[in-house]
Amino acid sequence: MSIFLTMKRAVTLYLAPLFFLVCAPLAGHPFDIMPFHTQNQSPVAQIFGLPAIGDSRILKAGDNELTLVLDIAINYVDDSTGNERIILDGETYRLNLAGRLGNGKRLELGFEVPYIFQNGGFLDGFIEDYHNTFGLPQGGRDQAPKGRLLFNYQRNGANLFQIDKSNSGIGDVRLTAGFQLYREEGEGSHALALRASFKVPTGDSNELHGSRSTDLALWLTGRHG
Repeated sequence: MSIFLTMKRAVTLYLAPLFFLVCAPLAGHPFDIMPFHTQNQSPVAQIFGLPAIGDSRILKAGDNELTLVLDIAINYVDDSTGNERIILDGETYRLNLAGRLGNGKRLELGFEVPYIFQNGGFLDGFIEDYHNTFGLPQGGRDQAPKGRLLFNYQRNGANLFQIDKSNSGIGDVRLTAGFQLYREEGEGSHALALRASFKVPTGDSNELHGSRSTDLALWLTGRHG
């Protein structure tokens, strides 16, 4: 119950500013479209250092940005092959606090601190109705117990991991950096940035909150027009 109440407070913190932005009158300025700050939310993928795309423009010296992002993933997989079987049935809520600070003309430093909630959730019926409405395959989802949390992987009959109780905790913290390779201001601006992240094992790998390893990622983000 305490996990669910904490999750409701987290959702409220996220939705309140979103409601304000939607309802507030606009001043007539065009929106600055940016990539969503999200990555693969599968329980067995989000523990690794897969980066979000990020902005192609590095913050100017002294500028800073703080972002709070809530990702909700409704998972259902029940598959087997040879001597392996995997079941992923449950809901994962990832509340990510990300900050970045412009440090010099071309350099940017930042961090990401995720907090992860896992439970059986309440969206099973909604997802099944959605699939039925649009004629999408259920993939066995409609035969599984409603509101179940079960993340399980077996090899040769042995459980390599099994999570069947609601849990929450901090995930793997990331340190981030960016370097502006090219930037052109004005109408139809172009930009290219080299970004990096270094993930440290702060999350509990037994609960799939982390991978118990360090990960390094390097990628380019670009903007044209």
